[in-house]
Formats: sequence, structure tokens, C-alpha cells
Amino acid sequence: SLSREERDKMMGIFIKKALDLNPESPDVKLAKADYDFKNRNILNDSSEIISAFRAILKMKPNSDRCSYRLYQVLRSIGKYDAAHEYLENTVRMDPLNSFYKIVLARDLFWKKNEREKGFRIIVEEGLKDNPNRGTVHFKALMLADQPSSDYLSAIKVINKALGEQPYTYGYLYWGTLLALDLNLVPLAKKYAQLIQIKYPDNPIYTYEPAFKLCIIESRYEDALDLTKIWLENKGLDEKIAFANLAKIYFLQGKFKQSEEILIENFSHVFERIDNGQLTIDGIQLTDIAPIKSYIEVLREKGETNKAAFYSSFLCSYYNKHVQRVIWGEKMYSMDCYYLQDDINGFLSALNETFFITGNRLSIFSNLKSSRYAAFEDKADYQELFKRIDLETQLMRTEVITFLKEHGDWDTAWDEAIDN
Repeated sequence: SLSREERDKMMGIFIKKALDLNPESPDVKLAKADYDFKNRNILNDSSEIISAFRAILKMKPNSDRCSYRLYQVLRSIGKYDAAHEYLENTVRMDPLNSFYKIVLARDLFWKKNEREKGFRIIVEEGLKDNPNRGTVHFKALMLADQPSSDYLSAIKVINKALGEQPYTYGYLYWGTLLALDLNLVPLAKKYAQLIQIKYPDNPIYTYEPAFKLCIIESRYEDALDLTKIWLENKGLDEKIAFANLAKIYFLQGKFKQSEEILIENFSHVFERIDNGQLTIDGIQLTDIAPIKSYIEVLREKGETNKAAFYSSFLCSYYNKHVQRVIWGEKMYSMDCYYLQDDINGFLSALNETFFITGNRLSIFSNLKSSRYAAFEDKADYQELFKRIDLETQLMRTEVITFLKEHGDWDTAWDEAIDN
């Protein structure tokens, strides 16, 4: 019930009191290190935070919580191999902890490319009497994001879970993503509206699907209103909000307005890139979208050299930090070709991902939401998109048939799908 500011203030007070009472207690030290981890700048203070957790781990060698924190800190600063070792260590310390195993499975599947091992962990965890809900949505995502791209089985997993727990946000959120990947917009809207009713103030699970639906349906004015309302009244992160506003104006062809928003709110990021102060290790995830939009605007203005400079910088980040997000390998590759204005490289990467490796999760929905807007009028892009759309229709037909058989498809949606 507290605001974040009040919560952090009270946490600080009680951390200080605990230190006064028993400064040598490893549990107190861990609480203090946790507090610092959550409230300090990871990039600036990482060595100090890491040293604190390592010292505690020496005092309590079996502290799974401390080992997991080291995994998080090291991952945050791009030390992915070292981070993974601590994650494996955490699971060894607490082998019955389902949460740790799910995180491990996720990293094995998407970041370490050990897909069979990761999927097997998820399946085994899901067979327990009381499985963690993470086993459900990660199983669905893994089914969709493998060479067979089994969206039908993925939808079955989500549909069954929603039948048992109709308003669980994870099921609804990932169900929305799967539905959009099949261009099942009416079903995605149903899930998104249920999230909005159940979790009206969640910026990730509520705002993001609603925003993506607006873009996919080219409802740009609705997207503007939605973003402004969330920025003003619902605590949406300013970086996310202004980056999205710039993106909307770009899609509307209002390049000057897009640039004005980017310069007004992110000039400090661009200036630090220009003068070499911002390294690829210092980029925050919320910096990526405005940099991408700025590159798009620069290319529209004909400032190709400047756009190439920024795209080279961002591609260097992509190449090094491909493990930062769960499907970074495929998306970062395509993003890089796009930002470098390399249509042939982009189409080759897209074709390989969708048709050859078949790791299709989020591909179609990203294409539909204009992630690669500057290529959409290219004839070669349109030809490949038609092939992708046809394949998507085949998968969609299977899913609709299943949903109709189980009474989970509104026949009024048929017309919307046909159109």
C-alpha cells in the first residue's frame, strides 16, 4: 500500500536498525546487499555490490538467495557465462525450488541454445502436483519457438491453464502474444481486455499488449491517447512512454514531431554516444528503443552517415549482449540488418528464422506491429511477408478449429479474421 518512495525510505530505516542491532549477522548483511542491489546504479556500483554478495556467500556457503543475486548482478553487467555458473550453483543448493529451475530452463533454452535440456526441465517441473505457473507459459512459448513451431500445442497449454485459472495474468499476457503471432486479433483483444479489468495498473501486462494491438490495427491516435494517459496517470516509465510516442509519430509520417520528442527526452543519451562516454556495456534496455527510432528518423531525413554511426554503435551492443533478452539472438540479428539499411541481410535472416530454423515466436507479431516499418514498401519484403502470412494462416486455421471444438471461439470473430 506504500508508494515506492515511502517503501524505500522505510526499508532504509529498518536496514539501518538491523545493522545497529547485529552488524555481523550474515542475514543482516544479505538484507543490506539486497537493498543496495535494488536501489543503487548497477553499472556504477557493480564491483561493490558483487563484493558484498561474495563476502556473504563465504559466510553462508549454502545461501541460494545470495548465489541467485550474484547471477542477477553479473547478468546485468554482461558477464553472462559467470552469471550462468551462479545460476547452476543456485539450483544445486536448492534443487527442489521450482522458481530457480524455471529460470535455468529459460536460460538454457533461449540463451545457451540447449533447447532440449531446457524444455525437459519445464516438462518435469510441470508434472508436479503443484507446478509453478511459470512452467505453463514457458512450456507454451518453448513449443512455439522451436523448429516444429507447434503453435497448436502452445495454445492448448494456455487454453487449458486459463480454463483452470481464468484470470492469471501470465496466461493472459502470453496468450495475447501467441494469438497475435497467429493474427488472431479478436482473441488477443479478449485476453488484453481481461488483463485490463483484472490488473488495471500494471505497465507490463496491461499497457504493453494494449499498445501493441493499437499499432497492429494502425489505431495510432488511440495509441497516442493510451500512452499519454498511462504516462500522466498510471506511472508508466517516462523512457518507455516517450520512446513509444516518438515511434507513433514516425509511423504516422510525422518525422519532425518524432525527432523533437527524441531530442527533448533522450539528447543526453545521443550526446554521450557522440562523445564516447556511453559504452555498449552502459546501455540500458530502455535506451534501445529511442536509439532505434532516432536512426529511423535520421534515415528519413537523409542523414545516412549519422544514422550509420548510431546503427554501428547499437549493433556492437547487439553482438555482445545477445543473451540479455530471451530471444535476443534472432531479433537482434534482424534489428541490426534493419538499422544498417541492409534489406538483403534482413530478408535472409528473416527467412532463415521463420522457415529454416522455424523459431517463430514473436516474429509475425513484430512484423505486423511495424518493427521494420522502413522496409514495408519494399517489393522483396512484401513477397517474403506474403509467404510468412500464408504459413501463419495455415497454423491459425488449426488453432481456430481447436478453439471452436472447445467452445472458446466466438463465431462473430470469423468475419474479423476473414478481413
